[in-house]
Formats: sequence, structure tokens, C-alpha cells
Amino acid sequence: MLKINKGLLIALSIVTSSVFAQEKPILLDEVQAVIGKNAIFKSDVEASIEQLKMQGAPSNISTECYVLKEKLFEKLLVHKAEVDSVDVSDQEIDDAIDRRMNYMLMRLGGSEKEFLKFYGKSVLQFKKEIRGTVADNILASKVKGGITQFVTVTPNEVKEFFSEIPLDSLPVVPESYKIAQLVVKAKPNLTEKQRVKTKLEGVRNRILNGSDFDLQARIHSDDPGSRERGGDLGFLARNQLVPEFSAVAFRLQPGEVSEVIESPFGYHVIQMIEKKGNLIHARHILKMPEIYDEDLVLAKNRADSIAEAIKTDVNFNKLASDLSDDEQSKINGGIVQNPETGGDYFEVEDMDKNLYLTVQQLKEGETTEPQVFIMPDNSRAYRIVYLMDKLEFHTANIATDYDRIKSAALNQKQDDELSKWISSHLNGTFIKLPEEYKSCSELSIWYKNETK
Repeated sequence: MLKINKGLLIALSIVTSSVFAQEKPILLDEVQAVIGKNAIFKSDVEASIEQLKMQGAPSNISTECYVLKEKLFEKLLVHKAEVDSVDVSDQEIDDAIDRRMNYMLMRLGGSEKEFLKFYGKSVLQFKKEIRGTVADNILASKVKGGITQFVTVTPNEVKEFFSEIPLDSLPVVPESYKIAQLVVKAKPNLTEKQRVKTKLEGVRNRILNGSDFDLQARIHSDDPGSRERGGDLGFLARNQLVPEFSAVAFRLQPGEVSEVIESPFGYHVIQMIEKKGNLIHARHILKMPEIYDEDLVLAKNRADSIAEAIKTDVNFNKLASDLSDDEQSKINGGIVQNPETGGDYFEVEDMDKNLYLTVQQLKEGETTEPQVFIMPDNSRAYRIVYLMDKLEFHTANIATDYDRIKSAALNQKQDDELSKWISSHLNGTFIKLPEEYKSCSELSIWYKNETK
């Protein structure tokens, strides 16, 4: 993060290595606005504007005003975080960077060579460049979450919000699907489980006899998220861990190493680093038993048996609650929730392409035959999908689109709360803004509070 003084508000000159051979330095970037001690660079604003245009935003001043408003808000949140001494750990930053890089690499087929060719810099260079931006994003998210975390909407507020939308402004809802699933995971056989458990017990013994836990984790752990950090999981609350892990981890004392324990992910050895209130800072070594072709065959046979039972008019949702191996959907009778809306319906664009092609062939009340499915943890499973409901292209209404309308009402209420927060925190904050955006009506409150 760049800290900037009042005397450096006009522009930031970045000079090339050949500056001494030229009459004037080359201005490669400039500070367009400042909130507190945090600068907003012209290049960042322009990059965000271009990105929105590529997504279909209009090429006019309204897009530029919107981008600057969002940048100003983020920097105000960061300024508030600094004033209140909100912390962001190196691990939080590393995790966020890793998630972003994994996604970007996935889109390029996982090739770092393709990444270098596409972005003109290595993965390591890119990570270093975005570190400050990612840290600011995390700080801003923490402060923003604190502002809106207790904002809720009642059913009456949802109805009132909907009733205030003019009839000719009601949104059109695309084709949508409500689905449930029953998942049968391929599970490792007992011989493989015992092999992995025995191997991890040997690793544990080496640690107890003086070997470094960090080193052993880097060599043996199957957890890609923590392996490169010597198994370090950072600070975690009990509800962030599976019960089998938390039950053991929270009983350990600093420095203590657990026995080998089993969880849905495999086998773990845990070491407590420190405790802080309701949080623990721990590290672990995870070993995951292999799934062999014969294990997948057993899962297929079990899924086929369940599929035959479904054809005898057994209640699908009850069966999913009792038998599904997907912990998230089974507690809701197998109903899959849309992570974007929190509701039970998926628009076509929200669905995986293969799932959409599968569901499109079903009639309401029908199920698919068991199909191979890759779980979020990359384990293989068989899945039976049940089409509970299909909504055709229609104008939004409170009966069929309550979840969607509730989400919109909640967003508006949160935006109102954030607007109040902005108004109350601008006064007394150092603000310097560019002249060329004074015509933006949505920025009027920012210009009104600009430091003279």
C-alpha cells in the first residue's frame, strides 16, 4: 500500500531507466484521488473502466463515475481499517492470492508458461504485484462486513419492496430450475485406509522423535492449501472445521501433537501452535487414501440400487436426507441451493453446462440415472439429479420469485446502511478528488466533503 503525503497530491512521476538521457521525465501514472493516506491511481481507474466496458457497460461518463465511486468507497473502508487497527494476516493474504491464482491458472489450463505468455509476467511476479491490492481488498471486506452483518429483511419488508416496483419496471426472470441431488461417493477400501493410517503414524513418530513438523508436512501432506506453509492452517473457529477435526484440535495444548485421526477428508496429524479466545492456530498433515477403480464400481452399484428404489415412488427428498454423501444438500432433503441468490432456483447461466444439459432433458418429477460427478474436494462420486420444478421465462412475481426479490430487498437495505456509513465518515477524513469528475451526481457528497 502506498502512503502519500499532502505535498504529493498533484501527480506521481515514474521515470524510466533512461530518464537521464531525456529532457523531461516520462509520466507513466498519476494519483487521481486520495482518501486519508491511500492513493487511487489513474491506471487503476482506467483498467476497471475498460473491464466494465468489455462486460457490456456503456462507454460514457456514467461508467467512469461509477468506477471512481467504488474506488473511493474501498479506500475509505481501508482508511477506517487503518484508524481502527483492523488486522490482516499474511496467511489471509496468501490464501486470497492463491485462490485468485488458482482460478486464473485453471482458465489457462493450469500452465504457468501460458500464464507468462498471456500476462507477460511470471506467476511469482504477478503475486508480488497484487499483494498490496489484495491486502486492501481484505481490509475493506472486513470493515464492510462489520457494517452490514446485522442487516436483515422481514417478509413484510420484502413484500413492501416488491409493491413499490412499478409494473413496467418489473424484471423478467429467465428459465429457472429447482433441483435436488443424491450423491454416492466412492470410498476407499479398508486395506487402503489402513495403509495410509500406518504411513501417517510413522510420520507422527518421526515428529515425536524430534523431526520438524513443518518439514514433514511439506514432504508428506496431501493438503495443497497448507502443504507449502508447512501445514499451517492459520487461526480458525470451531465452526470452520469438520467436527472430527475440531473435537481433537480444540483439546490440544500449544506444541502438543495429536494421535492420527480420521475425518471425511482422510487422516490427519494435528499440532497446536497457539490459542486466542475462541480461535485456534494449528497445523496439520493430511493423508488421503487412494480411490481405486473397484471402489468406484462399488459406488456405482450402490447408486444403481438407490436409483431402482426411486422408481418405486420412494420420496426422493427423504431418501437424499438419509443416504446422500453430500453434507451440504442432504440437510435440505437434497435440494441444491444457488450460492448466488441463496435460493432454490438456478437460472441457466448459474448452472454448470453439463448439469444444464442433463436437467434440460428431464420433466418435472423425473430423475437421472446415476452419473459420475466430481465433488468440490475433487473426489469422485455418482450423482442422481431430481428436477423438482421448472419455471418458464416470466415476469417476476412474489409467489415464485420470493428468494430473488428478498435478495434484492436485502441488497438495497445494505446499500442504504452503507450510504449512511459513508456520510458519517467523510467528515474529518482527508479527501482530494479530480476536477474532471465534478459533474458526477453520485459523487456530490464526496466533493462536498473534499478537504480544502
